[in-house]
Amino acid sequence: MTTIPSLPFSGQQLRDTLTALDTAIDGIALTPGPTGPAGPTGPTGPTGAAGATGPAGTAGAQGPQGPAGPAGPTGAAGATGPTGPQGPAGPTGATGAQGPAGAAATSTVYAVGNWVNPFDGGAVAGSTLTASTIALYPFIFRRTATVDNLGARVTTVAAGSNVQLAIYGSDSNNKVTGLPLGATGNLSGATATTVNASVTAFTIVAGQIYWMAINSNGTPVMLAPSALATHMSNILGGPALADALGTATNSLVLRTVAQTFGTWPDLTAVTPTVVSANTNASKGTLIAMQISALP
Repeated sequence: MTTIPSLPFSGQQLRDTLTALDTAIDGIALTPGPTGPAGPTGPTGPTGAAGATGPAGTAGAQGPQGPAGPAGPTGAAGATGPTGPQGPAGPTGATGAQGPAGAAATSTVYAVGNWVNPFDGGAVAGSTLTASTIALYPFIFRRTATVDNLGARVTTVAAGSNVQLAIYGSDSNNKVTGLPLGATGNLSGATATTVNASVTAFTIVAGQIYWMAINSNGTPVMLAPSALATHMSNILGGPALADALGTATNSLVLRTVAQTFGTWPDLTAVTPTVVSANTNASKGTLIAMQISALP
């Protein structure tokens, strides 16, 4: 064992003592003590350089489709292209509905309630009727109208006689046809006066030819067209110049049909007799019509 000198000691003594102590320590067999606790982790060192890229792995399976994103804003309109050639015309469309009727024209002659005599010429007293014979005379209305009353004038009486009045229509050849459009019952031919009676209302169309008709069971004299009237040739024409000019001996003045008084026949298949003698005795009777309505 090394003896440490008592203080005080000289420097040499200290050196000698330390040397001896060091030698003694070297000779001591040291037994390791228990491991002490781990010290705290030191700070991370700097990152090392990146290693070389490894080989690419195999492609993975495709994932599911994601939801659609919101629509983007509408782009600006492009420039208008050139006009193309005109296409073929399409089919005609259906006819449109008929518009409302226009206002009715005014007339001082063809007015509701007025009596109209459609004959354009003069009238005379002098058409002697033949019993059981229908006398027919044509006429034209200037305006479409509905009538419901027929009238005539007795100028010379025949005791106990009666007359009946009617209106017939025409076919496409202007020939009298069909049953009467309207007809009266008996009107007295025994008194010199105007006579009239209501009938079932019917319409006369402007510009179309119709026929006045009268029959009697006697021989009264009725107001008739004048002797030189050319009204019938004005409406129907005629094969001779005299038909149009109304000479003293020849003119288209009347149509007649033999028929028992009291009934009015269907004249569709009947050909009336043409009377061509310009005398009052062969003229038709003038029939006036009362207007009950206008379109």
